[in-house]
Amino acid sequence: MRRPHAALAAAVVAVLAAAALVAPADAKTEGLVARTRLHPVPTAGQFGATGGIQAYFRVRGDGSSVQGFRVWVDGVLDADGFEDATGATLWMAKPGDVELEQVAELATFEGMGVYEVTVDSNRDVNDTLPLGVTRILDLLRAPVEVRVPNADLEDVAALSGSIGVFRFRAVDSPRGRRSALRRPPEPAVPPDADAQGLVQLWRLRRREAGEVIVESGMGLIARGLSPDAEYEVWIEDEAGDLAEVDETTTTAEGQAVYHFAARDGDTIPPEIGADDVRELYGRRVELRRSGEEQYSLAGLFPRVR
Repeated sequence: MRRPHAALAAAVVAVLAAAALVAPADAKTEGLVARTRLHPVPTAGQFGATGGIQAYFRVRGDGSSVQGFRVWVDGVLDADGFEDATGATLWMAKPGDVELEQVAELATFEGMGVYEVTVDSNRDVNDTLPLGVTRILDLLRAPVEVRVPNADLEDVAALSGSIGVFRFRAVDSPRGRRSALRRPPEPAVPPDADAQGLVQLWRLRRREAGEVIVESGMGLIARGLSPDAEYEVWIEDEAGDLAEVDETTTTAEGQAVYHFAARDGDTIPPEIGADDVRELYGRRVELRRSGEEQYSLAGLFPRVR
């Protein structure tokens, strides 16, 4: 028999999906979100460690959905007493289960540990949600632990917590460096007077089978554009010239998304002559409505390590 909280979650999602079809554009960054803290396990000696969990489910105006799960830790001590999340692993169990199982090894970045998955119904290739579930809402109140290897190389619990109650609120963007996109200055008349957006870069390192794997990517998000229209993404190449790298189609509400991610098998557009997202720092990026010479939004890529 279905658990009461699962039935309630399903009902809420149905209402949210119906509401999203008529929601205003400024509500599109909101969804069902659960945010909780991870707390040091008293017997672990990790008194300065901190961490958190975010799980979310969001329905867009076109009926598509995006859901995700993110765990982060900072200040975790290794077996030698140094702050280092290398080797930290994520352990979870489904709600009601007692036995936890290892879900993943956290990616490490400047001493922090991060685990993040995203599932977008508009994408053919997606991450896999923890414990084999297809809806993140099914993990309501699921127990979570982050474990680190001790001096005997045994995984011991350092922080613990659980996925909290889902509430309708703003969804945080993925971890990374962001910068705003801006409309043309006066007296120019921009093609989309209400356009807003941002561009983001991310680069994380994780260990797999003893090897260091770098995950990186770029994302461009915009709203206030013309609905159901084609837009071109232009990025400055190594010679300082703008090159068209791709096209994207806006939603019925005038939203546009363009991204590439190494874990999905994407590569940096070859037209711009960059082998690493770090080389994009300071380069110009523009979003133009197809057929328009004037850009709708433009900005510079932020620095990412």
